[in-house]
Amino acid sequence: MASVTGLLLVLFGACAIETGASIGKYEVKRGCESVYMMGFLDSIWSTLLYLFLLWSGSEVWRFSSDSLPTFTIRAVLDVLQAHITVLAISKADRSTFGFIRIGTIPLLLIVDIALGYAFTGMQLIGMGVIVFSLLLLLMRRTMRMNGIGFVLISTVNAVATLSLYKYDIAHWNSVAAEQIPVLVLLLLYFLIMARVRCGERVLAQMWQPMLLLQSLAVGVGTVTVSYGYLLLPASLATTVVRSGSLLWSIVSGNLLFRERSFWLKILAAVLCIGGLALLAR
Repeated sequence: MASVTGLLLVLFGACAIETGASIGKYEVKRGCESVYMMGFLDSIWSTLLYLFLLWSGSEVWRFSSDSLPTFTIRAVLDVLQAHITVLAISKADRSTFGFIRIGTIPLLLIVDIALGYAFTGMQLIGMGVIVFSLLLLLMRRTMRMNGIGFVLISTVNAVATLSLYKYDIAHWNSVAAEQIPVLVLLLLYFLIMARVRCGERVLAQMWQPMLLLQSLAVGVGTVTVSYGYLLLPASLATTVVRSGSLLWSIVSGNLLFRERSFWLKILAAVLCIGGLALLAR
């Protein structure tokens, strides 16, 4: 039951995050926000939702000083990850972003095996099917390379940040205690960068309807995905997140940004969803 709940949480969260990311890319393209404002908007409602959960008693604050070595490394890498990710979102095609980020999965699988998680043969086949769909697109050269460097860096760095996050909440900290300090650090970083580099008044502009929808979608998605990781191995949770994001990124990329090779990408996405079904067994 915990696995089913975890799958539903991360699948819903992935779709919500992808919705917010697509809105953010569209608004950056229109010149309505910078990548720094996008980073701030991606963090603000996640922080407020975690604080609400603490205030309501639905979550507890449990932070162990023993986690400081891994937590500190994770916090530094998360700032890098957030910065690189908003650049990747703004510069790369949505479908390219979705497909390349699937590369995180086999790397996380290696980490999960090292941490002692057991996987069935079907789950391993499912992951293989998902990776095959990515190779299909690469061989057919249907993905544009704009911003590909940022996507690759965020893909590899995600292995470290997600593994450290999973380790901390499994051994030391509650989800809220692990996430809130990192999110506050991100808020301060992007707030300063948006003001100094672009002269944006983020706190005043964030209430515009589209920007508010963008930040709420990412905020809700981030929180639900975080709790999903509590119930699932990191590689399995990331597989669901990447697959859900992938399907929506193909649709949004075609509808909003007129990306090409729609039907081949849909075929590859169907393979990903088939892999996801094997993972859930």
